Amino acid sequence: MKVTSLPYPNKFAASSRAEKPVSAQADAGAVTWRMFSSGSAYARSFLMHRLALISLLERIPADQASFKAWEGGMSFMRLTDHLSGSIMRLNAMLQGQTPEKIEPSSDWSGALERMNSSTAAATTLLEGLSEETLSRVIP
Repeated sequence: MKVTSLPYPNKFAASSRAEKPVSAQADAGAVTWRMFSSGSAYARSFLMHRLALISLLERIPADQASFKAWEGGMSFMRLTDHLSGSIMRLNAMLQGQTPEKIEPSSDWSGALERMNSSTAAATTLLEGLSEETLSRVIP
């Protein structure tokens, strides 16, 4: 599934400005930062940034996907896999599971497809976060 636009076309600008950052809360030595008060606000913010990233990644020719900006750095394909995998790891952690290792994509089109499908999954995941989950302190 390819996500190409925000599912909240007219509400984003108004509602994102309406969200007020919540100050850090300390509980038994742990600190929690909350930027938004709802899962849908997190989803809108995530999607806005992710769609810009996808637009940039789609402009990279397949023969340049292995490019690394410095020796030892991640290639475009590895970075794309890493970002896609972060959503899978987040979902596992929210369910109390140990995140699994993400296998690298075999080609650039596969990495882009994984990015698109992980974006759709992340949007659904974030929209479904409850107030209780958003308020949870992780030590």
